[in-house]
Amino acid sequence: MNSLTLLKNKFRYIASYKVVILFLKFFLTSLLLYLSFSSVDFNEIKDFIKNIDLSNLQVYGLLIFFIPLVVSYRMKLVSSLSGVKIPLKKIISYTYSCHFINQFIPLPNFGDIIKIFYLKKYTSLKKTTQIIISDRLIGMLGLSSLSLIFLLLILVLSFLQVDSKTNNNLITILIAFLFFILLFFKFLPNISSKFDFTFLNFFLEIFSIVRIVFYSSNCLKILLLTSILICIDLSILILIMNLLNVEIFIFILLYAPIVILFSLLPITFAGWGLREYLFLTFLSTYISDLSIVITISMLFGIFLSIGSLPGLVFIIRNLFKV
Repeated sequence: MNSLTLLKNKFRYIASYKVVILFLKFFLTSLLLYLSFSSVDFNEIKDFIKNIDLSNLQVYGLLIFFIPLVVSYRMKLVSSLSGVKIPLKKIISYTYSCHFINQFIPLPNFGDIIKIFYLKKYTSLKKTTQIIISDRLIGMLGLSSLSLIFLLLILVLSFLQVDSKTNNNLITILIAFLFFILLFFKFLPNISSKFDFTFLNFFLEIFSIVRIVFYSSNCLKILLLTSILICIDLSILILIMNLLNVEIFIFILLYAPIVILFSLLPITFAGWGLREYLFLTFLSTYISDLSIVITISMLFGIFLSIGSLPGLVFIIRNLFKV
C-alpha cells in the first residue's frame, strides 16, 4: 500500500512538473512574440507576404522535405556505430513523425518520447534514448562550431564598421555562451550529489557514443550530413529573401546559425518567439526596416512546420498498423 501511494505521488509530481513547464513555455513564447511584434508594422508584413514570388517554391519544397531524410541517415550511422541495427525506413518514418509532433504539439519533447517508444523494440529503452540524445548532441556540436566561426566573422566585420549597437549585440552573444558554460559547471557537482551514479553513467555513455562517432571511419560522413543540414537552413533563408524580393543581407546568414542554435533550446514552442526576438535583437543594427526581419523569421518557422507535415501521414500509418 505504501509503495502504491509513493507511486501515485511520483506520478502526481511528474504531472504537476509537466504542467508548470508547459505554462512557462506558453508564457515565454507569448511574451517574446509580443515583444517582437510590438516593434514592427503589421501592414508592412502583409505587404511583404502579398508580394511573394512563388516561382521558387518548388526548389524550397524539395529542401524542407529533405531535412528529415538527412537527419534519419545520420541517426542510422550513429546507431550502427553504437552496435544497434535499426532499418533506415523505420528511422525515416519515426523521424518525420517526431518532427511533426515537435512542431504542432506543445508538449515538452513529446516527439522524441514517441520516437524512443517506437525504436526501443530494436534495443533497450536506455540505449535508444542514448542514441537519440547522441545524434542531437552531434548536431548541436556542429551548429555550435559554425556559430563560433560566424561569430568571429561578425567580430571582424564589426571592426570594419564600428558601432556601439553592434558591440552590444556581440557582447550579448558572448555572455549567453558564457552563461550556459557557467550553468554546466555550476550544476554538475549538484547533479552528482543528488542523483546516483547510474544517472551520471547514463550521460557518460552518451559522450562515449559521441567519442566513438568522432573517432570512426564514418566521422567525415556524419559531419558532412550535419553541414548539409546547416546549409539547407541557410539556403531556405536565401530562398525566403528571394521570395520576398528583398536584398540578401549577409548578417542574416551570419547570425542564422547562432539564432537557430538558441531556438533549439526547449524553452518555447518550436522556437517561436525566441527566434523572432533574437533576429530582431541582433539585426536591428544593420536593417532599418525590422518588418523585413520579422517576415523572414516568420516564414522560416512556417516553412519548417510545413516541412513536418509528411509526419502526419507516417503517424496515421503507424496507428493503423498498431
